[in-house]
Amino acid sequence: MAELHCNIYAHHKSPGIQQHLKALFEALDANDAPGAIAAGERMDGEQGAALTENFLASYETHYEDLCSESVWQRDNYMCMHLVQGSGGDYLTGRLVKYLGQLLQDGTALAWGCGDDDPWEFWFKWHKGAVIRSDGQPFEDAADDHRSKQTLYRWWHEGLPEWLVEGYLNEDVDDEGQDEDDEGQDVDDLDLDLVDLSEEEYQAWVQGLVKGARPTKGGAQPGVTESPISNAEVSELIGSLANIFGPLFSHKKAAEIPETHYTTLDRASVEQATQEILNALTNRNKDEVLKHVSKNLRGESKILEQGEAVAVPSNFAFYKMGIEAMMKESFAFELIKSDWAVSEELAETIATSTSSKVRYKDPETDELTESESIERSVWKLEQGKLKIVEIYSQELSIKPI
Repeated sequence: MAELHCNIYAHHKSPGIQQHLKALFEALDANDAPGAIAAGERMDGEQGAALTENFLASYETHYEDLCSESVWQRDNYMCMHLVQGSGGDYLTGRLVKYLGQLLQDGTALAWGCGDDDPWEFWFKWHKGAVIRSDGQPFEDAADDHRSKQTLYRWWHEGLPEWLVEGYLNEDVDDEGQDEDDEGQDVDDLDLDLVDLSEEEYQAWVQGLVKGARPTKGGAQPGVTESPISNAEVSELIGSLANIFGPLFSHKKAAEIPETHYTTLDRASVEQATQEILNALTNRNKDEVLKHVSKNLRGESKILEQGEAVAVPSNFAFYKMGIEAMMKESFAFELIKSDWAVSEELAETIATSTSSKVRYKDPETDELTESESIERSVWKLEQGKLKIVEIYSQELSIKPI
């Protein structure tokens, strides 16, 4: 199982609250629920205890994951390092939200990364909401340059000089690069890298806070009030079911030779989708992801208390969803699905899907049903057929 490494940071300008925050981190590290609740109450007499109880209750079955690798304090910042499974980013987001609600006008943020591809995720408590952004560094030098001027700058604003995170802030050893790695050092490339003006940066921040994607380059941000809500988990699974759903109702097909499809036509889209099905059946994550663009974009509309909330789509979320679907504990089952090629243009082919899926909710351990519709777009990208866009909408979700 993939491991995620996460660093969480929290700070408050009040020495008294900071001291209670230290006690809270130590209690969480020791798996001391009563101690954590008591510390939360001392930090916020009105709702601190309730916030802490709700946070711990939400993760009762996963509470052991809160036992950190290390907890320390530096310059009045409490710091925690976690090593978790493939769902660790959800837990990290929930923890940042809890700390933000508890500290109110304090600081709560986190950075994490996977243990294989250079994927990184960022959380920051900002004006009453958790903002999440994901990045795939070293894929494109121009995008990396823009990310340093946008996401990296925004996340690090107001922090002490020693608190530095992110792959792009590390010195990359040439020996650590694959020989065929296209992610070259910026200094070795003949690129016209454009610096953002202050006005452009402020516009990017506004778009980030509103949940909008940057128009070009950089990481893809999004605002998530509840990083691990039932609706978001169901949409994550339901969205993937929409793409591959109709094929699950058939018996396993004969193996298709490993290849990248290099023509854009209906037959190639169908064959590529069948190869994805075989890879899912065989639990081969890499064979699934090779058909998905690293520049994947789109939007998912999930149901939160009956209201549709738009969340940007990107490759990192997609990858996480594939890993979740492959877990036996999810007990994923397709109830019904209708799938068809809906549009054929000169440069793209689109498919439309309507699906109902059943799975075991990771929070409540209850069987849940979700209905969704989706449109996915295939395109030739650098001569290879890829899924480049996903637009999905959750229609209903209910426990059964």
